[in-house]
Amino acid sequence: MSDARYFSKCKANIIKKELTIHQDNSKKSLKVQKECMKLIIANITMGNNEMMILQPYVINLMSSDDIEIKKMCCHFISSYYYYCPEKYYESKSIFQTDLRHNSSVVRALMIKTIAYIPFQKFQEEVTIPFLKRLLRDPDSYVRRATCLAIGKAYELNPSLVESSGLIEKLNNLLSDPSAAVISSTLAMLDYIVDTTAAMKLLIDESNVTNLLRILPHSNEFYQAYILNSLTSYIPKTSQESLDLIQKVLPYLQHGNTSVVMNTLKLIIYLANYVKGPQDLLPSLSKRIGNSLTSLLSKSDEIRFLVLRNVILLLLATPHLLKLDVTMFFCQYNDPPYINDTKLEIIYLLANQSNFSIVLQELKRCAQDSDSLMAKKSIRAIGNLSVKLESAVEPATEILMGLCKGGIPAIVQEIVGVMKNIYRKYSAMATAEHMQVFVDNMDAIEELDSKSSFLWLVGNYSSLFADPLDILKDFTFKFQDEPLEVQLTLLTSVVKYYLKHPSSGEEILLKLLNLITEKIPDPDLRERAYFYWKLLSSKSTFSQAADEIILAESPPIDADHDKLDPELLEELELAIGSLASVYLKPIKSVFRLANPRKLPQSPALQREYNNLNSDSKASTDSSSPKILRINIKSNVGIIKSPKPNNYCDDSVNTGINELLYSGDKNESAEVDYNQTAVFQRQSFLKSPKNSNRNSVLMSPNRSSMIFGSSASGNTTGESFPDYDANNMPPGGDNQSSSHKFGQMLKKKVRNSILVSPRVVNRNFTA
Repeated sequence: MSDARYFSKCKANIIKKELTIHQDNSKKSLKVQKECMKLIIANITMGNNEMMILQPYVINLMSSDDIEIKKMCCHFISSYYYYCPEKYYESKSIFQTDLRHNSSVVRALMIKTIAYIPFQKFQEEVTIPFLKRLLRDPDSYVRRATCLAIGKAYELNPSLVESSGLIEKLNNLLSDPSAAVISSTLAMLDYIVDTTAAMKLLIDESNVTNLLRILPHSNEFYQAYILNSLTSYIPKTSQESLDLIQKVLPYLQHGNTSVVMNTLKLIIYLANYVKGPQDLLPSLSKRIGNSLTSLLSKSDEIRFLVLRNVILLLLATPHLLKLDVTMFFCQYNDPPYINDTKLEIIYLLANQSNFSIVLQELKRCAQDSDSLMAKKSIRAIGNLSVKLESAVEPATEILMGLCKGGIPAIVQEIVGVMKNIYRKYSAMATAEHMQVFVDNMDAIEELDSKSSFLWLVGNYSSLFADPLDILKDFTFKFQDEPLEVQLTLLTSVVKYYLKHPSSGEEILLKLLNLITEKIPDPDLRERAYFYWKLLSSKSTFSQAADEIILAESPPIDADHDKLDPELLEELELAIGSLASVYLKPIKSVFRLANPRKLPQSPALQREYNNLNSDSKASTDSSSPKILRINIKSNVGIIKSPKPNNYCDDSVNTGINELLYSGDKNESAEVDYNQTAVFQRQSFLKSPKNSNRNSVLMSPNRSSMIFGSSASGNTTGESFPDYDANNMPPGGDNQSSSHKFGQMLKKKVRNSILVSPRVVNRNFTA
């Protein structure tokens, strides 16, 4: 019968009644107890926390001789260990009996279970003594389970575990003859070191040799542990690092994703201690690229992890990565978060030799039925043209061709993108382009696109057929526009007035009157008074206004796709982790994590690899406790591999032991496709819709690779320091300045005037 029948919410009192009736050890009662426990576990899985009131009955069932019931009882304890932990102390004799059980499976099951119980007295009297005892258990399966239990106990009570000497005993266990025990011990030591800055894990050259000997004879999960622990080895010479890279290179072709990613992390780490590794090992970059490309055939979650790490490698060590850009072209059946990440990789891989095929791919994506995908592709085209000057003309042709289609979402995105292109290459602005924008002006509705369009009108009014009519249309509905559009429109009107004083005076006066009389927003009023004061200054009006308002916008470039060198160094040592997915400092992802830095060594090629020489390496004000691994030579004398029987049961046990359940004879094959599904994240948002946590954000700028604006300043103005009393002689608009001066005096008498010397933060460049 299917177990699906258990997955229906049930009242705890009903189960309690059944367990009360069937308390003996008869065959019938045993069957009822199993059914009740299965129902309890199913309800725990569904989040029915009413089951915790059954704790006393579950503890009583722990004394059962049935291993299946024991497993389910242990699962209950691991789920509700925080609920009344003192009751476990009252029943400690039951746990102590099972911890002395003849079956190694029961002993391993119990030691992992008691590690969850946070009650202080229970830990002191039961957990710690039996952890010490079972570390010397004759069965390797129990010793391995004890290693994992120490990690959980350390998480709950670090001080007690340290004071009891379990860390030293765990370190001594690295001389164990079982590869399963060694790899599990390394995993736990690495976990403990990562969560505290008071300890540091070091491996010397002899230990590396022994670990490499047992590496081929371990299963895939233990190989991942060992490869990860090898990043604690500090090469003394470049040759040591190069030799180790050559020895682990074959594991890039492993079928297990975890092994490949840990191998990649180790190679990238060791490459920092070799001068020009791509020159000494010409096939290195190609082999790394091929290994990453082969992982793109796996599940969507693994593909996303790999793609995010490709971005990290392209930013940190592009010389170690040789990739074909066509392998990252978007597919129709890819999830949105995969296509978003592929667009970023395509942008980073684009260069002088392949930009033509990249533009064709982005054009195809821009015609996608998904409007979000189309917008991100258009943004990528614009940023690619900023990155590569040779791609400007073909990119502009593609964008203007798409704009002529008249699709509102496309038109609005193109307006913002073209603004950035014109800022980089002002000669690309033509009257033909402006006419296309005017023809599709009704489709421009979003805040960013309106601001960009008005910026174009103010800066390139001579290229528009009738810019005054456009400004009048926006002025007519001025009060209904968002603040950002109002600020941009005001600046554009002032720019038009400076270029065309006779025709622009009327609309400027109308707009200034409207703002100072009817608009309550202080930022907008302050800017209006600022302009009014500037334009009405005696004998200095023309040159001062031209210098400030008509100043060229700051140039934009493609440097915003760079990350801080210290952050890149930190993320290189976290390849394959969740932090590498976010491309953020590890502390911002894992609050209790201990970020790693490249340790100092005579072989460290910091300057050659363009690393920050002032970064903090691995030194702190307080010296950490060093956990020096000392693996005896008897570990490394393993002969030919025996994948089915090697090291007792070590090959048939897997990483699922870390979680909780597992039998000594159970298969430990873990489906890496069943990883956590990453929530769809749009990394290619415009700053308007983004929380500015882009993975490719400049450390000193809020723009992104695919941000809709390369700078927060939409007006494009600069404001040099000046003295209003020492301005150069005025220009040709004395009558206009006098008129503005008279109107300003009248306004000052009727309203509160914000000092024109206080420049609003949104106003400055």
